[in-house]
Amino acid sequence: MITMRKNHIFSILLTGFLFNAFYGYGQESMILYYLENVPQSNLLNPAMTPRCNGYFGIPGVNTVYVNLQTDISQKFLLQSTDSGTFSLISKFFDYDKFYSKIGKAMTLRNYDNITPINFGFRGKNGYFTFSLSEKIKANITFPADYFRILDKGIPDGSNFDFSKMGINAQIYQEYAFGYSRNLIKNLRVGARLKILQGFYSLKTNFNTFSLNTGTELWDFKAKGDIYSSIPLQIIKKEDGTIDSVKISDEYSDIDPIDLIKNNLFKFSNFGMATDLGAVYDLNRSWSFSASIIDLGFIRWKKDLNSMHFNGAFQYTGLNISGSNIDSIDNAFSGLLDSINYFDGYAGDEKYFTGLGTAIYLGGQYHVNHYFSAGLLSRSVIDKNYFYQEFNLSANLNLYNVLTTNLNYNVAFSGEQYAGFGLGLRLFPLQLYLMLDNIPLTYTHYIVDDSDGIFAPNDLRSFNIMIGLNLIFGANGYQDHPKIDAYSEL
Repeated sequence: MITMRKNHIFSILLTGFLFNAFYGYGQESMILYYLENVPQSNLLNPAMTPRCNGYFGIPGVNTVYVNLQTDISQKFLLQSTDSGTFSLISKFFDYDKFYSKIGKAMTLRNYDNITPINFGFRGKNGYFTFSLSEKIKANITFPADYFRILDKGIPDGSNFDFSKMGINAQIYQEYAFGYSRNLIKNLRVGARLKILQGFYSLKTNFNTFSLNTGTELWDFKAKGDIYSSIPLQIIKKEDGTIDSVKISDEYSDIDPIDLIKNNLFKFSNFGMATDLGAVYDLNRSWSFSASIIDLGFIRWKKDLNSMHFNGAFQYTGLNISGSNIDSIDNAFSGLLDSINYFDGYAGDEKYFTGLGTAIYLGGQYHVNHYFSAGLLSRSVIDKNYFYQEFNLSANLNLYNVLTTNLNYNVAFSGEQYAGFGLGLRLFPLQLYLMLDNIPLTYTHYIVDDSDGIFAPNDLRSFNIMIGLNLIFGANGYQDHPKIDAYSEL
């Protein structure tokens, strides 16, 4: 029987979880949709016209957004019973409940957006907008068998299926040109064309990735592909198979920010996308809207390095002692080196990645000019991923000075959370802030005989967005900038 020290593996998993959480798929906060006095609301529907004649996002402090989503919350990582609360590394932890929640895999999704340039202005027949954004999107999937190592260790006679393990991550730049106008009196439409420049990408797809352990030999099998647009150096053997992989020497000491600067406006990895939207005012009380966001792709053709695996090998060098952490590190170092025995071949194929398209459907009831209630649906669709959630909001727009809302989100995954949005204008400066998933209830956990911690009862996503705008000509209602909204009351 080969066993592993659980707390060591748990530390590795937790470190990887936290690292990917803050450096990694998603869309902007749903709070934005009905935050009408904040010009950035048109990011979720290009038909929505800002309530001003013009705006300019202050560089460096405009649209800083971080989004994190996971399949499970800490209440599934910390199990409470009459005997106490137990973590993944406890012998009393019920892994069957954990597996029933995550199914075959657990996924982390992360989306970061920084927009240094963002402005818009009203023309004779419509509204024009432009933005330049730097974006990071990542989807990282951990198979359930990844956690079985914590549960059972790696005993002889075990079969592990890691084929669900995958990464789809990309860093890219977006140039977005938007325009909206009224087609008829009560119908406004908008579109945004996005020119994309990809910087880095990593995409994996494994049909088979398995490990079978025996008393003397471990059998590995792998069939799948890894595609990347990263400055890598793949060293090949004489027969053309992969010997080793490392960062290219000329890039090894360069700061990632410098790499982005060096590739500005080169468009070696070119992409395009579009946003489409419409808003229909049925009457003075009811309005309905719809949009589709990020319908597009990036074609990767620079610094291409693909690796294709279809084979098996046996490994005899793994000798793990559960009481000796050095033996764990040494054994796995040798194991990683031995992966070269796979029949892996390198290539440089061009490939495409999608952006993760979102569809919004909304309905809004206006009690009066400054207060409304809104219902919003969002469906996020990607190749192997679908996420559905609904948002109910109460929206307050006090002329052009204060806009705020309180909202409540419900997702098909079972997640429920509250959110808050604020736009405050101090002539002509506007500060806006959005925070999703404000935990409403907390529990004090005494974990594995520790002193205990306070943690939210259910926290599976986190969104924060903040920025500063300069607002010009905000003297009226959305489509009539020089009419005093209150004069119609």
